[in-house]
Amino acid sequence: MNLNVDFNPDDYIIESAINDNGIIYDYYYTVNGIKTNIGYTVFTNYDSTKIFRIVDNMNGINTKSLSNTNTNGIQAKSKRLTSDLVNSMKEKALEISGEINYNTPTKTIIDEYKYYDILENKLYYNIVVEIVDPIPNTKTIEYYMEEI
Repeated sequence: MNLNVDFNPDDYIIESAINDNGIIYDYYYTVNGIKTNIGYTVFTNYDSTKIFRIVDNMNGINTKSLSNTNTNGIQAKSKRLTSDLVNSMKEKALEISGEINYNTPTKTIIDEYKYYDILENKLYYNIVVEIVDPIPNTKTIEYYMEEI
């Protein structure tokens, strides 16, 4: 609340990762339910009882004005996303992922989502591909992103 008195957790998608020092929570601001590139990062201990640091990634953007000005443009761009277009993007993502230094990799799409870059005012579709190389038993995550 010290960073943003208008903070509403329902306006954010929360992702977390564990590192050597504890848990990192990324709060991604959403517009019409679409993940954006602004928000907050919170560093906590392993049981999330103590916050060590909060990083403001809002880039000085006022979320109240944002939700009103960009809603129509995002909805129009979202309507361009057809199932044929999504399938085509998935094929491209699987085709180009893991092109270097892999023996006989297994490729799996593990996530896909819309992503709105507020600073560029562009809407993207992201496809996350997991690549498993059986010989050295390594796993890689690659992102394929296309503007819609």
